[in-house]
Amino acid sequence: MIYKVEMRIIPAVAIFLLIPAALSQTPKDPVEKIRQAVKLNTLDTPGMQPWHLRFDFQTHDFASEKGAKGTLEEWWTPDGYRLVISSDRYNATEVRNTEGLFRTPQTNPVPYAIGVLQSNIVHPFFGLDLDHAKFDVHREDFAKITFECYSLLGELKGGPSFDRRYLFPKYCFLPSEDGLRLTVQQRGQTLPRSTIGVFRDHRVAVDLGFVLPYEVNAQAHVTALNGIPVAEAKLQDVTGLVKSDPAPAIMNDGLLRSRLLYRPDPEYPMAAKTAHIGGTVIVLATIGKDGLVKKVDLVNSRNESLTVASINAVKGWKFKPILVDGEAVEVHFLIQVNFTFGSE
Repeated sequence: MIYKVEMRIIPAVAIFLLIPAALSQTPKDPVEKIRQAVKLNTLDTPGMQPWHLRFDFQTHDFASEKGAKGTLEEWWTPDGYRLVISSDRYNATEVRNTEGLFRTPQTNPVPYAIGVLQSNIVHPFFGLDLDHAKFDVHREDFAKITFECYSLLGELKGGPSFDRRYLFPKYCFLPSEDGLRLTVQQRGQTLPRSTIGVFRDHRVAVDLGFVLPYEVNAQAHVTALNGIPVAEAKLQDVTGLVKSDPAPAIMNDGLLRSRLLYRPDPEYPMAAKTAHIGGTVIVLATIGKDGLVKKVDLVNSRNESLTVASINAVKGWKFKPILVDGEAVEVHFLIQVNFTFGSE
């Protein structure tokens, strides 16, 4: 069974407790419930003291990236972080301090799947604007377990190739718990947090999955999380590193869809429609600072003509520039296109 709650203590190197994340008091207002969840499930919130995180990961082939097995370590302070990734495919050190971002020479930014794991352990609600949010609250079953789910509602012009029930993210909790257990991005795209730990009264995913239709794409297991003195992060030591552009931000697809300005639907290939060939195509798009799609990589597809139609359509999407801390940034966007026989 995927979803579980374990009661044990991680070895001494990891100073946090694995316990059921009991709910202290559930706000009746759904927005306030999620606001409380953001504070309790985020490790880099204002006021947090420096920490060191280490987790083991396993990723599989994803878009143009090859699968990897290794370890990620992060030393975080309110003024920046040091990130070290060691694996059989990708090895790099990345430091962000008051002078900018520095990375190992001749290395690409952190691979997307690894970045998804890191982002959803540290700040699983990244990009969520609660000042303008509305949620639908309902009970829903996953793997024979009933969750209380909060689906972000929004107004979106859409065509028949997208399932409107899955356009926005869904955050799910076990009843009587305040630890985030599951994020659903689109049909079949889930981030289950099967084991929850507590660190400084914050809920932390100890075992995290990244699941796409037809396959589990990545898994992470946290092996250490402990407080550190600021000096241990070594933010000023950039010896052997070079100043680099930041990697595209990783943001939930539903949150990005609310920023869409123009989205042409893909044309259903006539040969596929005639032969009653349908299916799902998943692509990874990179959105530039200007809101235009810079690049589209295939993640998963079972039909070449549907792949071509999807990529050609996504290349024409346009967004409002995505701002983080007031600055326009590049963003990775995982898009799922569903072709059904009734599509026009």
